[in-house]
Amino acid sequence: MKSTMIMSIFLIFTFSFSVNLQALNYDFEKDAQMKDWTSLRGTWEVKDGALRETADAGGPLVVVMGKEDWTDYTITATIQGLIGDADWGIAFRVQDVNNHYSWQFCNGNLMLVTYVGGARTEAFNQAQGEVLNEWQDFKVEAKGNTFDLYWQGNKITTFKHDALESGQIGIFGWVNSGLVLGAGGGVAAEDFTAEGPGIPSSQAVSPNQKLTVTWGAIKTAIK
Repeated sequence: MKSTMIMSIFLIFTFSFSVNLQALNYDFEKDAQMKDWTSLRGTWEVKDGALRETADAGGPLVVVMGKEDWTDYTITATIQGLIGDADWGIAFRVQDVNNHYSWQFCNGNLMLVTYVGGARTEAFNQAQGEVLNEWQDFKVEAKGNTFDLYWQGNKITTFKHDALESGQIGIFGWVNSGLVLGAGGGVAAEDFTAEGPGIPSSQAVSPNQKLTVTWGAIKTAIK
């Protein structure tokens, strides 16, 4: 009985602290999540359980959230292209539509693309066959001027670039002009997460709330 009670208390404390350590997370199951996001270019909306670019052609199409002074972070997102010649990926260190980085799929390649002063540069690329209408996992670990880039759970490369030291985070898309988008749009994203210094948790609980819940649960366990 005593060992059971001790284990219960341990699990309660573990849970109470883990809640605050969870990353910022968007599953895009609810329209209300869109209030945290701003479209820098494109028509982005939450629809059918995903964040979608649904109307515009051309690019770059960028939607962002967070603060302009965010620097070091880990971002993950599950993204897919829904039409041929679309580009899709994670945007980071976003200062505006003309100044940002994007880790993306583009024209049969995985690419790190830099936009600095409006100039687009394909700074890294690796051939990768285009797959449409399938979810793909992208991940960026940004620390200082160093970026570890992952795709489908595999580390692809480490890249360094000095131009952009901080910025918001989000989703990147591009759909060539003249293409007709279907009902699902040209690019879709789900399960967007971010964690790092200064980035809040999606499920932050105040210390007082944690203490009340934890002590109530402990008393129940002791009884």
